[in-house]
Amino acid sequence: NERIQTARTITAATSDSIDAAAKYLEEHGVLHRMLAMNLYEKKYALRTEALLPEEKIPGGDALIKARMFEIRRFVLSLGNCNEKIFLIYHYLHGLSVEKCAEVMEVSRRSAFRIKKRALAYAGQRLPIYLQERQNGIR
Repeated sequence: NERIQTARTITAATSDSIDAAAKYLEEHGVLHRMLAMNLYEKKYALRTEALLPEEKIPGGDALIKARMFEIRRFVLSLGNCNEKIFLIYHYLHGLSVEKCAEVMEVSRRSAFRIKKRALAYAGQRLPIYLQERQNGIR
């Protein structure tokens, strides 16, 4: 039943919604690298001068972590299916498509198909999720 629902969802997704979902999910990796960079700078005291006000990120690491949590929460809110598992491995854990294929025990070709379906699924669900979040439902 979940598989049929996912198939219907994929056909309803547009290329704009797929691109928006990919961008939203890719932000998790960027934020993760920003946290690592901030930690590295703190550890090795790379900055000797004080940051200018325009260089500071409002909320700093806490804001970055909150945004990462929100992206993770979106992915975890999706129905249980191979597409969700792929999104977790690829976007949240940062594995390559090839490594996701290995972990999921599917062929490389199948992993790319799953990625396409996963982004279509996420693209269809993202506006609904964001609207619910804005309305305070989630």
